[in-house]
Amino acid sequence: MKKKLIAIACVSVGLTGIVGYMISRSLPFGAMCLPYFIASIDEGHHVPGMPWQIMYNDAGAAHSGNFWTWVIEDRYIYQIVVAQGYSTADVRYGRVPLPAKKESGSIYLGFATKRYGNEIQWQRVDAQASPDNFIVAREVGPTGIPQSSDAH
Repeated sequence: MKKKLIAIACVSVGLTGIVGYMISRSLPFGAMCLPYFIASIDEGHHVPGMPWQIMYNDAGAAHSGNFWTWVIEDRYIYQIVVAQGYSTADVRYGRVPLPAKKESGSIYLGFATKRYGNEIQWQRVDAQASPDNFIVAREVGPTGIPQSSDAH
């Protein structure tokens, strides 16, 4: 009887570990479960020079305004949201990159301050990835919006 209980406990711990690992790989820490699973879109966008994946909350025809955006770092055992906020349609659809800058050895990403509007608020990224490889893809204008290539 004692061996049976030990076996059941070991199987339970093992299954809990496997399920926990699967959840931590599919839902990044810091992302809200329901919006992430139901409406997240991976367009293959990345912050240039950084190992961060950019995911957008796009509810399709039900969507209006700027797009909620998660910047995700893969830490091998789990994934974590290192920055999040609203992105404009130009960023969401890949016409311009997510605004980014390096200042005092830290990386800042620019997100729209609210769901409607283009004013940018800079958010310091809290990540393990080294900023040494970071590349600023395009210069940002006075409002913080990246300048598209046809504006030059």
